[in-house]
Amino acid sequence: MPKNETLQTLIPGRLTDASIVYTFNVGLNESLVPQLINYSTTDPLIRRYTSDTSRFSDERAYLAWRKKDRTIYSFTNEDGTELVGIVWFGREVIPYLQFELLEQIKPEEYGITTAKRLYGEARGKGIAKDMMRMAYTEYLKTHLQGEHTG
Repeated sequence: MPKNETLQTLIPGRLTDASIVYTFNVGLNESLVPQLINYSTTDPLIRRYTSDTSRFSDERAYLAWRKKDRTIYSFTNEDGTELVGIVWFGREVIPYLQFELLEQIKPEEYGITTAKRLYGEARGKGIAKDMMRMAYTEYLKTHLQGEHTG
């Protein structure tokens, strides 16, 4: 698994009166996989609105998913021991869906899939925008530099 590397350490978040420091990491530290599995199988919102219950049902399912060559960014507490969020990207054409839009969507024009999750007390603190900005910035810098992205 990729080594945990801290790229930026401060995303404003409020749990009480004090600011909480979240750490942005390239990859997901192996020690955090059990927390990912726990959130995926017990969190009511994750269970209701995502496929994570099967995607991360256990370590074997997680490892099978990792074979899809996803680029993962994780968000943890300051010392990296508690998972608070995850973002991933992967090269994959979106499935054809009937979108209710005025123009026709061509799935082959959308070759990158992405997802984001916030867990536990990190929700509702206004950090999702910064989390996604950091993840997209790093992904574009390391994976799409020099490519025409449309």
